[in-house]
Amino acid sequence: MEIRFKNLVVFVTDLDKARKFYADLLGLPVAGQSEMLIEFFPGANHYSGVSLALHEDARCLVGRHTGVTLKVERLRSYVRL
Repeated sequence: MEIRFKNLVVFVTDLDKARKFYADLLGLPVAGQSEMLIEFFPGANHYSGVSLALHEDARCLVGRHTGVTLKVERLRSYVRL
Protein backbone atom coordinates (compact mmCIF):
# COMPACT_ATOMS: atom_id res chain seq x y z
CA MET A 1 0.00 0.00 0.00
CA GLU A 2 1.38 3.40 -0.97
CA ILE A 3 0.37 6.35 1.19
CA ARG A 4 1.57 9.83 0.30
CA PHE A 5 1.07 13.20 1.96
CA LYS A 6 -1.41 15.16 -0.16
CA ASN A 7 -2.22 18.43 1.57
CA LEU A 8 -2.11 20.47 4.74
CA VAL A 9 -4.61 23.28 5.23
CA VAL A 10 -4.79 25.75 8.09
CA PHE A 11 -8.17 27.46 8.27
CA VAL A 12 -8.14 31.21 8.92
CA THR A 13 -10.63 34.08 9.11
CA ASP A 14 -8.36 36.77 7.65
CA LEU A 15 -6.26 35.91 4.60
CA ASP A 16 -4.28 39.18 4.69
CA LYS A 17 -3.17 38.56 8.28
CA ALA A 18 -2.34 34.96 7.41
CA ARG A 19 -0.14 36.09 4.49
CA LYS A 20 1.67 38.58 6.73
CA PHE A 21 2.36 35.82 9.26
CA TYR A 22 3.22 32.83 7.05
CA ALA A 23 4.81 34.56 4.04
CA ASP A 24 6.17 37.83 5.40
CA LEU A 25 7.13 36.89 8.97
CA LEU A 26 7.97 33.17 8.63
CA GLY A 27 9.22 33.50 5.05
CA LEU A 28 7.29 30.60 3.52
CA PRO A 29 7.56 30.84 -0.28
CA VAL A 30 4.20 31.58 -1.92
CA ALA A 31 3.26 29.36 -4.85
CA GLY A 32 -0.07 31.02 -5.56
CA GLN A 33 -2.95 32.98 -4.09
CA SER A 34 -6.65 33.42 -4.78
CA GLU A 35 -9.42 35.21 -2.93
CA MET A 36 -9.91 32.12 -0.75
CA LEU A 37 -6.47 30.59 -0.19
CA ILE A 38 -2.71 30.96 -0.27
CA GLU A 39 -0.57 28.03 -1.38
CA PHE A 40 3.03 27.71 -0.23
CA PHE A 41 6.13 25.86 -1.45
CA PRO A 42 6.24 26.19 -5.27
CA GLY A 43 7.04 22.95 -7.07
CA ALA A 44 6.16 20.73 -4.11
CA ASN A 45 4.33 17.46 -4.72
CA HIS A 46 1.74 18.43 -2.15
CA TYR A 47 -0.46 21.37 -1.30
CA SER A 48 0.32 23.31 1.86
CA GLY A 49 -1.49 26.49 2.59
CA VAL A 50 -4.08 28.57 4.37
CA SER A 51 -7.72 28.80 3.41
CA LEU A 52 -10.56 31.04 4.48
CA ALA A 53 -12.94 29.20 6.77
CA LEU A 54 -16.15 29.84 4.86
CA HIS A 55 -18.11 26.78 5.96
CA GLU A 56 -19.46 26.45 9.51
CA ASP A 57 -17.49 23.21 10.06
CA ALA A 58 -14.27 24.97 9.04
CA ARG A 59 -14.94 28.09 11.13
CA CYS A 60 -14.95 26.06 14.33
CA LEU A 61 -11.45 24.78 13.41
CA VAL A 62 -9.84 28.24 13.19
CA GLY A 63 -7.12 28.39 15.80
CA ARG A 64 -7.71 24.81 16.95
CA HIS A 65 -6.86 22.05 14.49
CA THR A 66 -5.05 21.41 11.25
CA GLY A 67 -6.50 19.11 8.60
CA VAL A 68 -4.19 16.49 7.12
CA THR A 69 -5.12 14.44 4.06
CA LEU A 70 -3.32 11.28 2.97
CA LYS A 71 -3.54 10.00 -0.59
CA VAL A 72 -3.96 6.23 -0.72
CA GLU A 73 -3.80 4.50 -4.10
CA ARG A 74 -6.48 1.81 -4.59
CA LEU A 75 -8.14 2.64 -1.25
CA ARG A 76 -11.21 0.55 -2.07
CA SER A 77 -9.06 -2.57 -2.28
CA TYR A 78 -8.28 -2.13 1.44
CA VAL A 79 -11.88 -1.47 2.52
CA ARG A 80 -14.51 -4.14 2.89
CA LEU A 81 -17.94 -2.83 2.00
